[in-house]
Amino acid sequence: MNTAETSHWYIFKLKKLIQQIRLPWSSYAALGTILGAYISNMPLVTNLGLLLILTIIIVNKKNILNQNVNLISTAVFTSCMLITAGTNHYQTQKLFKFYENYAHQRFTLYGEIVAIDSLVLNPKQRCVKILVNQIAPIVSSSLLPKFVTLWVSNTNQLQLYDQILISNLEIPKNNNLTTLKKNLLEQVAQVRLSPDSNYKILTKLPNKLTYNTVINFVFQKIYKFKHQFLLKLKFKLSPATFSLLTTIFLGYKKAGIHADTQQMRNQFQVWGLAHFLARAGLHMIIIALLIKLLLLGLQIPTRLNSPTIILLILLYHQLSWPSISFLRALYMVTLYEFCKFNNWQLDGLHLLNLILVGALLINPVQIFSLDFQLSFALTYALVLAFRQNQYQIIAFKSPTII
Repeated sequence: MNTAETSHWYIFKLKKLIQQIRLPWSSYAALGTILGAYISNMPLVTNLGLLLILTIIIVNKKNILNQNVNLISTAVFTSCMLITAGTNHYQTQKLFKFYENYAHQRFTLYGEIVAIDSLVLNPKQRCVKILVNQIAPIVSSSLLPKFVTLWVSNTNQLQLYDQILISNLEIPKNNNLTTLKKNLLEQVAQVRLSPDSNYKILTKLPNKLTYNTVINFVFQKIYKFKHQFLLKLKFKLSPATFSLLTTIFLGYKKAGIHADTQQMRNQFQVWGLAHFLARAGLHMIIIALLIKLLLLGLQIPTRLNSPTIILLILLYHQLSWPSISFLRALYMVTLYEFCKFNNWQLDGLHLLNLILVGALLINPVQIFSLDFQLSFALTYALVLAFRQNQYQIIAFKSPTII
């Protein structure tokens, strides 16, 4: 076979594969969000070239894909691409402008505490995440970050969802490109306390019973239980055992600073087994299967299996520290059980597409994370590999009439 015949053969196989897979409409939304996240960081000439190629594909869709891509799929693809590109550009500019506006001046922040890191190795200083309500002096209200993080000492009096006022904050001087990328990925702005900084709690949770009060109270109790549980594990287990348990089962990566633990991790890296020490989406699947087996053993009514599994895995999520692969598996299991509970048609590729679209619409910068790329690429490979036989039509032979 010459080069032309080989290329035609590959194109024929690709068309046959696409026909067997039968892509749902969410696949065009997923492709649009991926391209939108990428083109927002590319030069204008590259973007125009990509738009020209996409236009050619859309115009000649039947000849290229040998599949009827209707107007709705095209509109979904274009909308997701434009929304993702606009979101990525806005979030990036908002963080850069915030650092630029407050790089040489101190400011006062008023907000709500939404997370307190349970750093058990140094309980006197913890990383606090605050939902920004107001910053003074105001340079541009439309370019304020949604969240900020800072290290705070003496945090015993701080609780989740407290309204806090912090004065004389400043931007760290050592912000480099790596730090900015990490802040964009986490959607937070990093600030620090100056020598003249002080903070005070303005309001605690109200005594009036409301929906938000109940939810905040539950999350406070879960946070306290998680922190106390982690402290008990630290004092009762050896450093190496504590590091393995918290890293693999809880996703807490900050526990392994002990010399013996670091030596063990180095040995795993030498043999290429460092990924065994990281919690992946497979752990979430195993936990969901164990819960299902437990429910079968207890003879729980089948109608209650899916709500119970969703409730328990969400509780496990609150008691642990999530990662990209863990969240992907969590959303996958939750959507699967929700569809099963409502007797809806299940499609693994469609569910994975929806999770990818939701993740990139919220934070398009995730597409540049290697963890995000590998996690979704491997999952897509598994889903597509088992999808080819899902829609094959089996033709039975007609019985012979004698």
